Amino acid sequence: MSSDDRAAQTVVRLRAPARLDHIAVVRSVAARLAMLADHPVDAVADFEMAVEEVCAGHVPMALELSQLDCSFELSATRARFTVSVAVDNDTERMPRPPSFGALGSHLLATLTDELSTEIRTTAKRATVRTTIVTNVPGR
Repeated sequence: MSSDDRAAQTVVRLRAPARLDHIAVVRSVAARLAMLADHPVDAVADFEMAVEEVCAGHVPMALELSQLDCSFELSATRARFTVSVAVDNDTERMPRPPSFGALGSHLLATLTDELSTEIRTTAKRATVRTTIVTNVPGR
């Protein structure tokens, strides 16, 4: 990322209840931020779909009443989205990366340039965090 790109970067953080009906809000924010960063329409749609898929993988594993902690970092050349949720750190069921299913995994592989997931644990709780990056074509 160039120094000009960093200077023009927009960073937005959002917390929303970790429920399926709130994914639409996160998706809408993703699309609007990509439009504001002047991404082409196809890149906006791809980023929006990828964000929805990542959130949909995190909601089922979230603790009751927990939040989707989201971070959007956008510039003219790329979009980065990170989401994390609190999950149970039960000793019998170790925390796992989110399951995106066959279609979701294919979509994410197609729509993103980078995908990473990390799990952080404490004695009673764990946090699952996934980051996706999409580079804007032709920039």
